[in-house]
Amino acid sequence: MRSDLESKKSIYTSWLNNKYGLMVTEFVFTVFVSSIRGLAMSTECGIAKELTR
Repeated sequence: MRSDLESKKSIYTSWLNNKYGLMVTEFVFTVFVSSIRGLAMSTECGIAKELTR
């Protein structure tokens, strides 16, 4: 179990040390955050429309 965790950790650190991996991670995170923001904004707009109706 311990060695499995260590191997996962080394894979993770090597992925982060890789510039390409870091770029991909950053890109996915940015897309994820922006989609959540867009969803929240559309929900707020929908609630506002319901309230002002």
